[in-house]
Amino acid sequence: MKTTWFTRGAAMLVLATGLFSSACSTEITGQSVRANPTPEMETIAYTHEQRQNNLTRSSNTTWRQIIDDWDKFWLLDQPLHLSNIPIP
Repeated sequence: MKTTWFTRGAAMLVLATGLFSSACSTEITGQSVRANPTPEMETIAYTHEQRQNNLTRSSNTTWRQIIDDWDKFWLLDQPLHLSNIPIP
């Protein structure tokens, strides 16, 4: 069964109408503000997205530091200085 441009267009129109009507149906009332004055905030200072970004950045930094520490523990971060002769 072939779909025509008309059926695709009609489906897109129905989808867009549903999305726009659901996005505009949120009504801000005094009761809704008193129930949750800062709905976008997850902590005192950050939204959910900002908190996730901070956790990802700190986790990434921690794992990179662990690799550096591992190299320092096994003395792999620099050559040994046991010889009196300069080695190029």
